[in-house]
Amino acid sequence: MVELTRVADQVGASTFRYMEIFLIVGAMYWAINQVLTILQTMLENRLARRYQ
Repeated sequence: MVELTRVADQVGASTFRYMEIFLIVGAMYWAINQVLTILQTMLENRLARRYQ
């Protein structure tokens, strides 16, 4: 995760378009978080059915 932010900072420094770059990076972090949340919910539901 740190690498993505570092790359965004370097691209922003070279293009002077920090806002656009960090909005894209924020959207990527949000998408990764959503996918992981969905996977965790599916895993919890599967395990809950198994142990009832």
